[in-house]
Amino acid sequence: MRQSLATWLATGVMLLLVPGLLIPLIAVSATPPNKSDYIVTLRPGVAVDTAAKGLGAKVGFTIHHLYRHALRGFAATLSDGQVAALRQDSSVRTIQPDRSITALAEILPTGVEREQGDQSSTHSGDGKGSVNIDVAVIDTGIDARHPDLNVVGGTNCSDGGPKNYGDGNGHGTHVAGIIAAKDDSNGVVGVAPGARLWAVRVLDKSGSGTFSSLVCGIDWVAAHAATIKVANMSLGGFGTRGSCSDGSIRQAICSATKAGVTFVVAAGNSSTDFGGSLGLPPFVPASFPEVLTVTAMADFNGQAGGGAPATCRADVDDTYADFSNYAVSDVDIAHTIAAPGVCIQSTWLGGGYKTISGTSMASPHVAGTAALCIATGRCAGGPALVMSRLLADAAARPSGYGFAGDPVSSTGKAWWKTGTGHYYGYLVYAGGY
Repeated sequence: MRQSLATWLATGVMLLLVPGLLIPLIAVSATPPNKSDYIVTLRPGVAVDTAAKGLGAKVGFTIHHLYRHALRGFAATLSDGQVAALRQDSSVRTIQPDRSITALAEILPTGVEREQGDQSSTHSGDGKGSVNIDVAVIDTGIDARHPDLNVVGGTNCSDGGPKNYGDGNGHGTHVAGIIAAKDDSNGVVGVAPGARLWAVRVLDKSGSGTFSSLVCGIDWVAAHAATIKVANMSLGGFGTRGSCSDGSIRQAICSATKAGVTFVVAAGNSSTDFGGSLGLPPFVPASFPEVLTVTAMADFNGQAGGGAPATCRADVDDTYADFSNYAVSDVDIAHTIAAPGVCIQSTWLGGGYKTISGTSMASPHVAGTAALCIATGRCAGGPALVMSRLLADAAARPSGYGFAGDPVSSTGKAWWKTGTGHYYGYLVYAGGY
């Protein structure tokens, strides 16, 4: 049974109970009394390493992360007095509170078939071929030993050393398989089979992390933007929309996007407006217009038309997923797209496979599609054009392609204003790339 959002926000902790499974969705890290975590950015021209070390020695704190690319600054745990001292220092530009983020799987692969990945240029499922592109999975890490995944490197911004980007949770490995599981006649196949995967670990083994660990991951991706062209983030937390100069996640994403990385992000699983119009804070990074935000739809047989019986959880075939967040404002509608996210089978720890649900599973379907489109040359010109192409091609599909709740099945662009107020977007289409 899902707890109310009010209870979740009041306690800061929510557990999802499934027979035989206990998944912590939010875990708040303890900090010393009267201290909090912050992201600090430095003014242009200030040497990051030297200034951060000097401020740490002068004010008396330990640095958790150094940022040199997407942001220029650091993260640290600070007392009120230390914050006040930093605000007076001429080298400091902004000081932003850190916040919690979490993986977005709701419960534990018809999805590739439903978006017609088997009709793409790589023909997912024909047992051969691979896609020549690099994709970052910003998540709990990836099990690099899984025979179905082509993991080529990564970093760790969570617990452990930077080279320890293995997956202690399973979530990141599942996401990675949806994007790029090999087309080798074994296990499952991804949307962009065999693509080179980079494990960017920002969440711990419980699936929890912070804004500062996420900025660390985005910063690393920005530093490797010459290689990595798509980044998936099946995670999020409540925050503010910010700006491209806010000294936090949005500025980091803006910088990495400018460097050429397309970001695909899960909309969230709270059955609410991810833009924050219903009295809750915006869900980030889903509410940032620089990212392609993915809602989830339910499909149980990989075919359009509806009517298939539910499998791993109760929902209705070919409708929007009952847990999925949605858009309301025109700003959010402009970067919202849908993908399969219910009862998705993919790779798991120890070389295994598992079926789970969530917008976490929908997002990598779109990330894989973006990677496929870029690799085939059909998406050229940078992240904004990649997003526009995927949105336009999804909108161009005939009405029978989508699902009950998409703009075609309702009354087009004005539907959300005259219907339920929920906009889930058009169903992504991989078959054209």
